[in-house]
Amino acid sequence: MSATSKTFCNSVGCYVVAKGSVSGDTTKIYLIWEASQGSEFGSHVWSSWINGKACPLKVKIDGSEISLYWTKNKTESAIDKVKVVKATSSTFTVNKPFFKLSFYNGNQWIEYDFSMYDIENAPTSVSADAITIDGSASSIAEFSNYLGTKSVDGSLKVTWSLGRHSYSKTVKNVYNASYVIPASWLDAISDASQAYAGGKVTVAISYGSKVYSTISTTFTCIVSDTFLPTISSVTLADKTNTSVPASWNKVFVQNQSGIRISAITCAASQGATVKRIKLRLDTQYTEQTYSASSLPQINRIINSGSLECEVTITDSRGRTCSKTCTVNVLPYDIPKFTLIESDRCNKSGEMDNDGTYFLSQSAVEFSSCTGLNSITITAEYKKTDTSEWLNKKTIKPGSNVLGGELDTEFSYDVRYVLKDAFSTVTYIDYVSTAIYLMHFLHGGRGVAFGQKATMNNTLDCAFKALFREDVTIVKKDGTQVSMREVLEKLGF
Repeated sequence: MSATSKTFCNSVGCYVVAKGSVSGDTTKIYLIWEASQGSEFGSHVWSSWINGKACPLKVKIDGSEISLYWTKNKTESAIDKVKVVKATSSTFTVNKPFFKLSFYNGNQWIEYDFSMYDIENAPTSVSADAITIDGSASSIAEFSNYLGTKSVDGSLKVTWSLGRHSYSKTVKNVYNASYVIPASWLDAISDASQAYAGGKVTVAISYGSKVYSTISTTFTCIVSDTFLPTISSVTLADKTNTSVPASWNKVFVQNQSGIRISAITCAASQGATVKRIKLRLDTQYTEQTYSASSLPQINRIINSGSLECEVTITDSRGRTCSKTCTVNVLPYDIPKFTLIESDRCNKSGEMDNDGTYFLSQSAVEFSSCTGLNSITITAEYKKTDTSEWLNKKTIKPGSNVLGGELDTEFSYDVRYVLKDAFSTVTYIDYVSTAIYLMHFLHGGRGVAFGQKATMNNTLDCAFKALFREDVTIVKKDGTQVSMREVLEKLGF
């Protein structure tokens, strides 16, 4: 509460007492001057002043001197003089709740902060502890030097601020103030889990309608661990331009399918943003900067079976959220022939060295993909010394009688093509001429063992060959090359 009396000079020589009142911004006071043994106004000592002369005390308000009328309250006789030892000034009004009050001691002006309000009890500092912001925790501002009477004059406008956010409240007669900082303020620290000295408390101390002083402090803001990014839904699909047929109803196939995130609903929390996204399938993964228009894709799935798939997002505070599921991947390998034989036969499929047919015997291995995958085998043939393939026919694994017009004088190449939904495998086999122990080409410029000779200037051997001694080849320049030496150099 406001004072009615304040002493400014209370020491040897004299002292001055201000009496009066204050209401709002208006201060009404008068001064009482009284002599004593000395003065605190320096070396100049006022013990009294001679009656009939002006009061030696001069007064300024905020640097401007004012004129006062003095009423003598008490005088004393001293030898041949009468001295004034106590006087009261006229009442004057200052339209301010606080101001600078100065007294002149004859040598210098002495200045004081003055108010009839209790400005001496104004807080000089404020403190606030670190706070974990979760939408319910309070930031508490504690004021120093506010420990006088419970009833104080000043009002405190306390403002909490974080980034672009702020909130103010005015309090009186308290030692602290609190405010629940909303979680929405956390967008001010979207890139970190805490901001050292990120928050600020400012206290404007007012008397009447005027701000007397402003104090402030900072405090650390910590983002609650409860504020994490979230994934609401994820949709997975095969890679774009997949080779898996649409009729297979969107299954995943080893080595043929990829996997991608085709859609995701996710969000960061309380002002953060989603920064990165990671897609992991079993031991494979890919990670990239998050963009709703360009989501991660693994181009080729290398494993099969029930594989764990995990999608992880990371927000701008480094916090993560994951969603997992199981992806079933059908095993797949490229189909292959495990048996291919092509031998001359008769129409019934019985072996015949002079037959005009050939018996095709084949076996294959392929991935059925739970019945979704199937194979086709085609066979076609041509004379060995020609380039055009003829009589293409679809066959099934096992025994098939083909041909019917094979000339016994010629050998034939047979091309087998194995296809499934993804791959094509080609194998070239051979049907010999009719079997002869030794046969000379007409004209004497070719010879064959085990079949008829069909090629000029060629030694054609249809039997397995065993060379017990070295084989020598003569190069074009006439030098001889030992095959045994060549093989030894190659490590055989």
